[in-house]
Amino acid sequence: MSNRASGFDKPEDPPTASKLINVNYGKLLGDRALSPLAVPQTWKAVVHRAENLPENWQWSEQNKVIFVCHSQGGISVRQLLHYMSGSAPPDLDQFSPRDERSRAKAVITLGTPHKGSTIIQFAQARTINNLHWFFNQPANSATAMQEFLGQDADLNAVVDFVALTSFAKRQDRVLDLGLDHWGFTRIHSAQETYQTMRARIAPDVVRWFNGTTNGLYDNSISGAQDLNEATGAVSLLPTKTHFFTMSFCATNPTPNQTLTAQDIREFFNLFRLGGIPNSLGVPGLIETFLSLANQLHISPPLLSVLGWITGVANRHLGTLGFFSQIPRPGPQIPRADMLAVIAPFAYAMGGIHVPGEDREPNDGIVNTMSMDGPEGRVRDARRFVDELDATGVTEGRETFWHFGLNTRIDHADQLGIFTDRVTVSSLLMELVCKC
Repeated sequence: MSNRASGFDKPEDPPTASKLINVNYGKLLGDRALSPLAVPQTWKAVVHRAENLPENWQWSEQNKVIFVCHSQGGISVRQLLHYMSGSAPPDLDQFSPRDERSRAKAVITLGTPHKGSTIIQFAQARTINNLHWFFNQPANSATAMQEFLGQDADLNAVVDFVALTSFAKRQDRVLDLGLDHWGFTRIHSAQETYQTMRARIAPDVVRWFNGTTNGLYDNSISGAQDLNEATGAVSLLPTKTHFFTMSFCATNPTPNQTLTAQDIREFFNLFRLGGIPNSLGVPGLIETFLSLANQLHISPPLLSVLGWITGVANRHLGTLGFFSQIPRPGPQIPRADMLAVIAPFAYAMGGIHVPGEDREPNDGIVNTMSMDGPEGRVRDARRFVDELDATGVTEGRETFWHFGLNTRIDHADQLGIFTDRVTVSSLLMELVCKC
């Protein structure tokens, strides 16, 4: 960590090229990734109340930090600490062979996918041919999921997105993916056109997307398993870094309802001369049948009917050459107060079933069951203080102290609420400061 003058930014400072700092990936990405067009860079950290830091402040064993991480930030910090444990691969020789994890006093994660998120499956699904096949699987079995992920992908939409977000200079971008070191950037000196840039980067975008050195993989179920296995081996070493987690859910169970007489009447009205059955009293007879079927518990639930309607739509949209990507409804649906932008993702995730795991409840981006921590390492945060020993080490492996489940805010709310200093101090920091 460099000093404030070169490594930090203030909230009121506008983004300029001088605010970028170099990132040392070592040889981790290899020649297949690094591009001569741009060196790896990232934006300086924005530090509030920076006037309280001395000019020569540096992150060290004496100057410990507490990380407050949202979503993927928790995965990134865990990976960083894993490398700081002395377990960095040879390609990352900038890390010390000594265990320096104690420089982090605590790591607090909010909505972090410690067990991966099925939103990655949904994101990948939108690039796969024959999507009607995937979304019409009865329960998206493990076999179906493997077959689905093995299909050839049409990544034109991904290439378009990367090209559009990377065309302008970094300080002028609305969204900066930070992938310039892959060559995903415009050659401004040659006044490269958008079409030329897109054609140039397309093969590398496909390679990047299908690889394991990207955020999609890091947040996938497989990527989370890789990190948990790696940190599980290292965590046998005593550590003074404490991990705290909080889970969130912003979905509700899909209502357990059945078709009504009104539904039947409206269905008949879709047909030509559809009013005739209504005038003959057919809906009344069907209503009587539905009432009897409900009493006998043989009527189809609304969820099954909606799944059938979705399947019909996907089949016909597919044959017409349109997208066939409408997700099937599942046992969880977004709450009415969820941010509209992420509600479609919550709806899709609520219908993706992973056998043996309750992954349908989510906060719009991450599965709720994934947020408490890696499997087998989660403890009740109410027991944290009682279990501290005299040295501040709770036990000889990474333990994730879980604060419980919040059912009032979604993934976007977390970012806004927990960047408020007063909120964080009152809710989490007082307990951490007892370390």
